Amino acid sequence: MAPPADSSAIKVTDTFDGDLGFAWGVGTRATFCRSGPWSFGGLMQVTWFNPGDSDYTVSDPLAPGASWIGDVEISYWQTQISLGATYQADTLRFWVGPFLQFIEGDMDFDGQLVIGGGGGQGNLTWTSDLEESSQLGVHAGVDWELVEQANLWVEGQVTSDSWLLGVGLAFSTQETFGK
Repeated sequence: MAPPADSSAIKVTDTFDGDLGFAWGVGTRATFCRSGPWSFGGLMQVTWFNPGDSDYTVSDPLAPGASWIGDVEISYWQTQISLGATYQADTLRFWVGPFLQFIEGDMDFDGQLVIGGGGGQGNLTWTSDLEESSQLGVHAGVDWELVEQANLWVEGQVTSDSWLLGVGLAFSTQETFGK
């Protein structure tokens, strides 16, 4: 990264320009018991994320007027274990339950320390461990069977530090292979 001719002209705002990268995961779910319209079960899933290098700019928390500008690479594992209760009412299924979430990974920064107001620049490299501090959460959702081969679902999860909302449309064929 080439330094600007006049570092006093640098206007820094904290940014993280995320990149697209690779992720994969595996999981399973099981129903433990059923009673009338109720069913109880659980799930477990593990996902690995590596979004690639991203542009990163942040103000130095200890040195006013200084900033870190460069590339950051993040890679982390997310593991979720959940229990849930589901209620079936005609073409609608509602579910809710607690989950445990574990996140661990690394964040590697490679860039420069930029000091505003005519200051110098220097190379800066650091590595940090990423860990989730909020491990307990709740998830809930609804699944609506639009027609026999199509379902619409909305699902969400919340911890004290994060939230997620997902919407999906699933189509299935009438017959399976070999029938």
